[in-house]
Amino acid sequence: MLPSRYRGKILFFTYVAVAATYVAFFWGFKYVPTQDGPVHLSTAVVLKSLLAGDSLYTDYYELNLTPAPYWAYHGVTVPLLAAFRPLVAEKIFLSLYVIAFAAAAWYFTKAVAGRASALGLLFLVAATSYPFQMGFFNFMVGLPAFLLTTAFFWSRRERADWRFWAVLNLLVAACYFTHFIAAGAAIISIWVMSLWLAATAPGGRRFLRGPLYLAPSYILPAYYLITTPKGREYDYNPLGLLARELFSSRVFVSFGPAQEAVAWAVTALVLLLLAAAIAGRLRGSGRRLRPSDSFAALAGVFVVIYFAAPCTTPPGVFCISERMALFLFLLITPWLALNVPRLLMRPAAGVAVALAVANLIPLGRYYAAENAKLKVFNSGCCVVARGGALLPLIKERRARSWRIEVLRNAVAYYVVSNGGCNLIDFGANMPHFPIKYAPGVESPPSLGKFAGLRVYDVEAERPAADYVFAYDMNPFLAEVRPLLERYRPVHFKDKLIIFERVAGRAGEGATPRAGD
Repeated sequence: MLPSRYRGKILFFTYVAVAATYVAFFWGFKYVPTQDGPVHLSTAVVLKSLLAGDSLYTDYYELNLTPAPYWAYHGVTVPLLAAFRPLVAEKIFLSLYVIAFAAAAWYFTKAVAGRASALGLLFLVAATSYPFQMGFFNFMVGLPAFLLTTAFFWSRRERADWRFWAVLNLLVAACYFTHFIAAGAAIISIWVMSLWLAATAPGGRRFLRGPLYLAPSYILPAYYLITTPKGREYDYNPLGLLARELFSSRVFVSFGPAQEAVAWAVTALVLLLLAAAIAGRLRGSGRRLRPSDSFAALAGVFVVIYFAAPCTTPPGVFCISERMALFLFLLITPWLALNVPRLLMRPAAGVAVALAVANLIPLGRYYAAENAKLKVFNSGCCVVARGGALLPLIKERRARSWRIEVLRNAVAYYVVSNGGCNLIDFGANMPHFPIKYAPGVESPPSLGKFAGLRVYDVEAERPAADYVFAYDMNPFLAEVRPLLERYRPVHFKDKLIIFERVAGRAGEGATPRAGD
């Protein structure tokens, strides 16, 4: 048996090796294929250009600088763009993100369990989960920020003086500037831990004032709630579906059935360890509640939130249940590390390391396939003039477990390379993103889905699209036949057709562009 000092070093180097494997994995592909990621990258490029006073994007976009969430990605990537090409800057950001997740896993499990745990390496499976592949980069950066904030509270709770609460308020503010949900989760966690300590820890009654000391942290979330447009766009998933997705760890499945084996293995490991931890606690004095059980209570709170929260909220915040599932998974892990018998923890640690690495095997297969499609989709840069208005017509995937539409926002790569405007830029339509459409620029109305094809009104003069990108499109489809009357094909590559607007046939009277 190795001395504890050697076990600690081996675990540290295991963390470093697995995190380095994830970083190298991202750098092994030209594109990191996500659904919304291209829009975040184009937003950073446009933001940098507007801040510098360049005119490349001013016909279509303007600044929208507010004290709002969603700044984490842009706050890191925009400075990187001064020295690196956009795709390189994005990979540097993602590398820092992986390192932050691994560091948060180490610090969080050590703060709760008294020593870092190999179970924390499962957090890297969460780092590449469905919300990440959807391109929710700001939210995903919020997870390590949340973990570090919660770990700071727990590890420094015995020295809870004014400096402690001042730093904690700053950490919650940092969570807010990653994502509103991260700040909300941090506030809820501090409340629950404070109340739990007041009930179970000697001298813990002083924590009853915790929610009051945290009052400065409520200002920014209150601003966000007050300034967010109100609407009725709430949608709820059936409870049965939510239960099935939680039990099967579906939050770790993004691209296809090959990922389901890893997801089910994570479920089996967590359930086994949970049963062992509960059985161990039911013996003898283990039935008495401990301060550290606040993390089991927190996991229970997020189970309730998972089932009660809508899956969609205005103004367009999606996949709420999947996000809550990640919080549940992250919070229960250090409690398991503290309560599972050591005899079982040793093989469990090996399984956790194996799953963290095995997660990259199916992911690599899908990344390779999606990169091939993205290279085809981006093959027309040489035929698309700079500064044009761009509109994609993308056919959605219809396959088992396939939940990511990588090409839906891929036209944003043309905005990065050629300038111009993505006419379905969701960031420019959101009230709290750092850029928005300039006056006179709007997204064209959607005409619905036809044979799996998402179709927009190409006659809309908001401005009219200069180029239409059609991928896997049936040119004889009645709903898109008007496209052939107003546009001419200028580029063919595999399933991609790029159409250019014919002068005088569409968009007459549209907002002029620089150089027209």
